[in-house]
Amino acid sequence: MSHVRLEGLSKRFGTNPPAVDAMSLEVPKGEFLALLGPSGCGKTTCLRMLAGLIEPTGGRIVVNGADVTTLPPYRRNMGFVFQNYALFPHMDVAANVAFGLEMRRVSRSERASRVAEALRLVRLAGYEQRRPRELSGGQQQRVALARALVVQPDVLLLDESLSNLDAKLREEMRREIRDIQRKLDITTIFVTHDQVEALSMCDRVAVMERGRVAQVGSPEDLYERPASRFVAGFVGRANWLAGTAADAAVDLGGTRVAAAHDLAAGAAVEVMVRPHRMRVARAPEPGFAGLAGRVGALVYVGDVAQVEVETAAGRVSVECATDGRDWRRFAEGEPVVVQWRPEDGRVFAAGAA
Repeated sequence: MSHVRLEGLSKRFGTNPPAVDAMSLEVPKGEFLALLGPSGCGKTTCLRMLAGLIEPTGGRIVVNGADVTTLPPYRRNMGFVFQNYALFPHMDVAANVAFGLEMRRVSRSERASRVAEALRLVRLAGYEQRRPRELSGGQQQRVALARALVVQPDVLLLDESLSNLDAKLREEMRREIRDIQRKLDITTIFVTHDQVEALSMCDRVAVMERGRVAQVGSPEDLYERPASRFVAGFVGRANWLAGTAADAAVDLGGTRVAAAHDLAAGAAVEVMVRPHRMRVARAPEPGFAGLAGRVGALVYVGDVAQVEVETAAGRVSVECATDGRDWRRFAEGEPVVVQWRPEDGRVFAAGAA
């Protein structure tokens, strides 16, 4: 049974196209769900409607079987972590965390014990008397998380809450938030435009496009089995090869490669292959789809090297591990063959969303 259910939820601002367009979604109890998508796709608007900060134009929000669509925020028992943390600068850490409890008229003794427990949970015990300006970005993020959790919410809402942190701290906080979510078994909805955050933290991901859910599924489902060109291009890195369908094959600029399923002959299509599912060789090998080309560039990026290859179907980027240093055996301008297993190529109609 779903814990949170959106039924045809919509929001339109003035005469503009809908920011959220008849969106329906179910979130089971204890699930960590990401709303993933580019800027302007409606994910933050959706989250704010869930929190009661924006009034829907249409549809319903149901939490634990109860319709909360018209309830004010303070009656929804949801914790919200804002992108900019929204801490009170004149209050110390303890007062910031206790604010929601004070508004709920929780007794002073219970407030103290719950604040202490929340700060222990986010590893900030001993920081009670500090002001927000005395904290690092990661510490401020933890205070905001503690403030959301201390009220013991039914649902935790996170709005791009890691976007202000540097890369290393962001990775650390991803693990911490995931560990806390699992420990508390709290239903969590996390808005992000960062695919790495969504795939690494969440049980399921709902990819949004122009106010609608384009696809919802596990991280593996979205990455390995994208339902549309938009999802394939947004979730993970991808190479796109322009071609023409020919039954169970695709003609890529004069080279015919096998496809994993039958296609309508003559249709313009694009073959999507992930860069790390490709390999570069000097000659074709049996069992692989292959496309001839020339090495355009070699780019070293640490754990992988990108071998850029110019082909008749377009420029291809192949990712090679750098531990064996095999990528160094290719030179710019050298003729090569780009290869992949037929089942690793996904075929979409050209120009399809």
